[in-house]
Amino acid sequence: MLHASRCFAPTLLLLLAIPFAFGETYDEEVKKTDQTSADQVFTLAQWCSENNMPSKARQHLFQVIKLDKDHAEARALLGQVKIGDRWVAKNQLKEDQKAPAAGEKPLPVGPAPAAKDVAWNLMTVKDPAPANTFVNSYIERMQTVANDSNEMEVSVSTLTTAENLPTAIPRLCAALQKPTFTDLTGPSGIVQALVKDGRRADARVLFPYIAQASLRCTDPDDLMAFAFAASQIRDKRAVPRLIELMASDNKDLASSASEAISLITGLPRDSMTAEKATAWWGRFYRSDDTDILRAQLSSKDPDTALAAASQLGALQEKKVIDVLIEMLKSDDVKICAKAHLLVTTFTGRDWGYVATDPKEQRLKRIELLTKWWKENRENYVFAIDQRLVKDSTVVNDKGSAIATDPIVVAVRDLAATDAKLAAKAESELLNKAGGAVPALITGLESDNPITARKSHELLQRISKKSDIVFSTRDAADKKQKAIAAWKTWAIANKFLSEDHAEGQEEQ
Repeated sequence: MLHASRCFAPTLLLLLAIPFAFGETYDEEVKKTDQTSADQVFTLAQWCSENNMPSKARQHLFQVIKLDKDHAEARALLGQVKIGDRWVAKNQLKEDQKAPAAGEKPLPVGPAPAAKDVAWNLMTVKDPAPANTFVNSYIERMQTVANDSNEMEVSVSTLTTAENLPTAIPRLCAALQKPTFTDLTGPSGIVQALVKDGRRADARVLFPYIAQASLRCTDPDDLMAFAFAASQIRDKRAVPRLIELMASDNKDLASSASEAISLITGLPRDSMTAEKATAWWGRFYRSDDTDILRAQLSSKDPDTALAAASQLGALQEKKVIDVLIEMLKSDDVKICAKAHLLVTTFTGRDWGYVATDPKEQRLKRIELLTKWWKENRENYVFAIDQRLVKDSTVVNDKGSAIATDPIVVAVRDLAATDAKLAAKAESELLNKAGGAVPALITGLESDNPITARKSHELLQRISKKSDIVFSTRDAADKKQKAIAAWKTWAIANKFLSEDHAEGQEEQ
């Protein structure tokens, strides 16, 4: 069987994305929502939040707690905590009642639940056309066809059409609750397709059923598909099951689980261990996502703090700039460059800062930024466009601004934290076909594993070749061998000149 990510591109997105809907409108989402179901209304509130409708989101959160007064997730998003049997606003607590601040240990309530004990709160999904049995055959076929087969892809694409999806979701939810239904690749592929198309609310309805079904699944390919879906939905409740999968004898499955945990938690992928993931789950399983990010923003690990900063900046968290300013003083050039990229993104200015400049020179630029921030902090609204202000430039790993072209920008944007921007970049590169090959080959050498992985996948799709094996987890010499093979193919097909190839090697 082929790896699940080859069946349902695109693969993982770096960090935590602020999703954007493609074509879905608020009225359409309301029509799809059962207004008598607290969980479905909560999903609608999440959709509103993700699509820059904070007032609507808050309105629906209050609707949720009218339907279910103890809906913990809605209460948490409204800034409420439970004291005894009463829900009260955090800012109304007495000093000795206050909930833990970001970075502190949560209130003691017993051990974090194991995977089998996680409360997924499976909702009853209304079937709009119970007499229509058309989709049933496609759902049933998922159990009998190979994960990497054309039949599986047809099933996924058929069930995710606008016409079939409203019926497919409740039928899949029902099927996944049956002990005899063991396929996770098809449903996980549907989750990935929905996220890619901006229908995240629908994906979130289906994912809990997949997570529950994963407890009885033993097939490594199906469990890898679940891990990929978990990395896209990024529901922290999947973490204990993913920790179990990290212990698998199947190296690909263990690696997929580790990568998914990294994307959900913000813990660095390279140093991920089951112990670290378990400690994170024990600390944060009761916390809402914003509190988790705030704690991670104060992490001593720069990559974890940067991942949190990327998302909190889009949520207008002012402390982000304070943290980034301190990172700009680092002696680590790459940390400086990454922090500078976020500062430029959120402030709309590059401040004349270059990560490779001498520290004294950098401190002068930081002083200007700090002065501006003190004067504007109170009323400033962050820019959240993932591109730099000047589309004609990009910051390289050494912190220098270099001229580039739209194809190079598109390769960089493959790893954008904005799902819409990443999908657009992939489409642009596929449309360029052979013209994108040189930049994609360069992308294979990126320090960003998502850029490298997606560059390889696009090269495979453009070339229709599957015999060149490349993995971001390979040793450096094995990666270089694969890159050399792509260069040889590109030269033979006149997509890359020999002079250009030699120039790339010298850089």
